[in-house]
Amino acid sequence: MDLTAQEIQEKQFHDAWRGYRQEEVDDFLDQISEALDRALRENAALKERNHDLGQAVATARDTEEMLKKTLVSAQRAAEEAIASAQAKADVIVAEAEERAGRLGGEMEERKRISDAEIQSSMDAADKATEQKRRDLDGTIERLEAYEGELRLRLKTFLEQQLEALSVLAERKVLRGGAVQAPPQAVGRAGGGAQVAPYAGLSPTPGDEAATSEGAEAHPEEGHYRRTLRNLFGRDEGAAALRPMIGPEGSGADDEQTINLEAEDEGVRIVPRDAGATDAAPDAPREEDGPDQRL
Repeated sequence: MDLTAQEIQEKQFHDAWRGYRQEEVDDFLDQISEALDRALRENAALKERNHDLGQAVATARDTEEMLKKTLVSAQRAAEEAIASAQAKADVIVAEAEERAGRLGGEMEERKRISDAEIQSSMDAADKATEQKRRDLDGTIERLEAYEGELRLRLKTFLEQQLEALSVLAERKVLRGGAVQAPPQAVGRAGGGAQVAPYAGLSPTPGDEAATSEGAEAHPEEGHYRRTLRNLFGRDEGAAALRPMIGPEGSGADDEQTINLEAEDEGVRIVPRDAGATDAAPDAPREEDGPDQRL
């Protein structure tokens, strides 16, 4: 049976013989009532606190359970992520190794092909160089042969012209005309030959009629001039010498460059040097010997 402080205070006792003092009993009941009331209040507070703590414990348990579940889920997710990453890493490594092997094979094949192409190009270049050398040797041989032939033809031609001029001079003398010396000497200097223009025989002012008559009477003089043009004309001589001396104007300072000029009155072969000119001197030099005059 529950007893409250109010019931204690309202409790009434009957009088009896030789009973307790009423004041002491009332005081004691008041103390008991106050103690009981205080105990009841403390009990209610403790119950309320116990209830709150129970709720807190329940909440904590729920939180703990949720945390456990979260932790388990996190662990499971981490394990799955690790497993997936490991699988992907294995795939990537395998693909990289396969690609590296394939690229290595391709690079080896390209290197082999490149080496073969380089070797082929070098062989072709060597063959082309050798062929060019043979061609140049053949060209040099042909030019040397042509040079010898040209020198022989020039020598023969000059000998013929000297003989013909001697005959013409003798005929002119016999006809009473004055014979003028040829305007240019034939000589050799520095390895190059020079043949002056053959202008024929120049009559004196008082003997023009005799010269004209002599030219008509001796047509072999014009024949020799035509022979000179045919022998050293531009088409044959210059074309044959061009592979050796290069294009006209390309070697103005080269002492070996030769210019062939065909004229109505003869041919001159002039070495192209700094002091050479196309004009012929007006008279032969005194120091030229009789065998070098035309």
